[in-house]
Amino acid sequence: MKAKKLLLLFVLGTITFTSCNNSYIDTPVTKSSPTSDSTNEQKIIAYVNNFANLVDHNSSTRSSSSINVYNNISKNTYSGVSTRTGTTKSANVYTLEFTRNGKKGFAIACMDSSIDRVFAYTENGNLSDTTYNVPLHEVIASIPSYCTETLKKDSIKTTRTQILGNELVVDNLVKTEWDQNGPYNDDYPFVSTSLPHAYAGCATIAAAQAIAYYGTIGKTSLNSKWPYTQFTNSSRIYSGSSLAPTVASYVYQLVQLMNPTYSSTGTGISVNDIQYPLNTYGLNYYYHNDNMDKYTSWQTLMRKDIIIATGHTKKGNGHAWLYTGMVFRVTFDSHEYYNLDALYCNWGWAGGEDTKDDNGWYYSDWESPSDYNHSTTYNHDNRQYYIEQMPTLSQNEYRNEIADLILQAMGDITGPAGK
Repeated sequence: MKAKKLLLLFVLGTITFTSCNNSYIDTPVTKSSPTSDSTNEQKIIAYVNNFANLVDHNSSTRSSSSINVYNNISKNTYSGVSTRTGTTKSANVYTLEFTRNGKKGFAIACMDSSIDRVFAYTENGNLSDTTYNVPLHEVIASIPSYCTETLKKDSIKTTRTQILGNELVVDNLVKTEWDQNGPYNDDYPFVSTSLPHAYAGCATIAAAQAIAYYGTIGKTSLNSKWPYTQFTNSSRIYSGSSLAPTVASYVYQLVQLMNPTYSSTGTGISVNDIQYPLNTYGLNYYYHNDNMDKYTSWQTLMRKDIIIATGHTKKGNGHAWLYTGMVFRVTFDSHEYYNLDALYCNWGWAGGEDTKDDNGWYYSDWESPSDYNHSTTYNHDNRQYYIEQMPTLSQNEYRNEIADLILQAMGDITGPAGK
């Protein structure tokens, strides 16, 4: 099996992740004009608050940590002609900028029963970050296409309000929020007077956080090599910390396994080279050269494993990030047992204490779109490493297996799955 995986990697893994710190999107995704409908504004605030409480079920301060909208709420309206009746349907998508737990974040959501999604929810982010965070740009840019295609289907959905008790959460499993600057790149080579050390590289930081997570739970073959628990005791390690030299050595030893090239614009790594640190640290994985496989994603996260995702733009600029948690609905109807609502994304863009990292919950369909004529660029070229997973089962086999896991979680665990 390993030989087949490696052959697939060498044949298909051709993306090179370079210039991860450059602003290679010229214009950020922006929101529409403010609304003037106070009734619907209050409804969407309550809707987002419900989602916030759902994904923050471990919080001891939930009752006092509601979002506080500090800017005008804006609205975009999208329309689609029903393929069944020929009538035009529309849905309103709202953007909220809010504070919660002392940080500023944003949410994008739609209460319409045909869509009923929180597209984005981060407590530490900014919409303007789409100028450098390419996958975040792609998430937001894909929303209009998703809405119009969903409205065309004219399907009747069970809404979040109706099945809130059957909506389960696997918590964000990886608490680190590392970036590509110091101290993580302190051992990297000198590249220019303006950049004393090459940036660590997004693929390296994704792999480093993943391996640290598995080291913490004792699932790597090199469990005693690094102080994983100390690495993960806090979300970030700052320059000047007693751990700074150790984490710098850890990251540099990982990148040396990945055939890097160093320059003043970044650290270049081929997508297939992510395999080498995973192999060295004894982690099994299923490499998937296509858009997200939802069945394997559910299986991976349900079992408290994580996903390294990669993608690139038409210009050839790439990025790598992590999926480390999920929200899904359990319907138990005759068609399907579950529907993946959102994934927790760790983009690898954290920085200083005041830097917004945009890590948070984002809707899953942006990476496995139903509309293949959209204009966004990542959605045809995403690739994943599903850690500790084998190739996906057939849909029926997987349906039975995941149903058993869900029932076990609902019956044996107090509260949402993964708690």
